[in-house]
Amino acid sequence: AGFNVSVGPAVRLGLRREPGAAEGGLAFRAQPVLEVQDAGGNRVDGDNATTVTAALLVDAAAEGNATLSGAGVVSPLTMVRGAVSFRDLAINVRGVGYVIRFAAQAGPVARNVTGAAALVDSPPFTVGTGPTAAMRFAQAVGGARGGIPFEWQPVIELVDAGGNVNEQDNHSTVTV
Repeated sequence: AGFNVSVGPAVRLGLRREPGAAEGGLAFRAQPVLEVQDAGGNRVDGDNATTVTAALLVDAAAEGNATLSGAGVVSPLTMVRGAVSFRDLAINVRGVGYVIRFAAQAGPVARNVTGAAALVDSPPFTVGTGPTAAMRFAQAVGGARGGIPFEWQPVIELVDAGGNVNEQDNHSTVTV
């Protein structure tokens, strides 16, 4: 005889899709998706009220200069059918080993699932340098006197959307 298997009660917040393919200052190409899960890791799709936030747990730049931005960082996102998809998370500074912590803030999961089960951390990931988005002076012109070269010659850096120097850009042209 056959039998039915049902989804159990919510016991944790889970990460269905991890953040990935990140470049400085640009939205991750692979945006995280979280879900309410039962003990077997199945999505509990009846939750339309739990809100979730994202925060930078490990700053791979190790200087505190990195910023996580996007919807769900300042204002929480709300689950729909037990899942929430982030759309535009980004980190500005390149680095290896970033970790994002997602936390249930309100709703059924926050009320019924406590402690570490209401949190989920992404695996460590890398933010690389993105395509050149702008240029900036690394050293300004100085020591100018008529008829002789500047004492301090200008140095221009090509940077991505996060302000990271694009050391691999060997095709852009700068005209003075």
